[in-house]
Amino acid sequence: MTQAKNFYGTVFTEGSAMLMARVVGYSGEVLHRYELESAAYSIYRLDITSDDQRVPLPGHQDVALDLDDVFFDSLQNDETWTADDEGFNFRHVLDNMRSEIFSLSHRFYQVEYVFYTRNSSRPPIRVQFRLFSV
Repeated sequence: MTQAKNFYGTVFTEGSAMLMARVVGYSGEVLHRYELESAAYSIYRLDITSDDQRVPLPGHQDVALDLDDVFFDSLQNDETWTADDEGFNFRHVLDNMRSEIFSLSHRFYQVEYVFYTRNSSRPPIRVQFRLFSV
């Protein structure tokens, strides 16, 4: 089974963010678009005194994603991906022009993605980003 992992990053206050990941299945294999049924994301502002205290951002709870817009059937490796030479299969842009996000500076935000596979006997796959606004 794969391990849970937070991806850490920095965003500008009142800015947008492009989040990318290589999403893998429970056996560690790269997940393909055709294996997914649906996906959604949620954003939380974390309490300044405790990461356990989360405040959901209005309009950013369990928002359905169009998989064709955010998930690739093969690994991509372009100039935006700097983590390694293998590449990513998931990319989502959180556009601050459409909805106010990351509105407070020097705060942590948690962006959670949930991927539901066509194999309903498996639990969903979760990917989390912890972002600090500057």
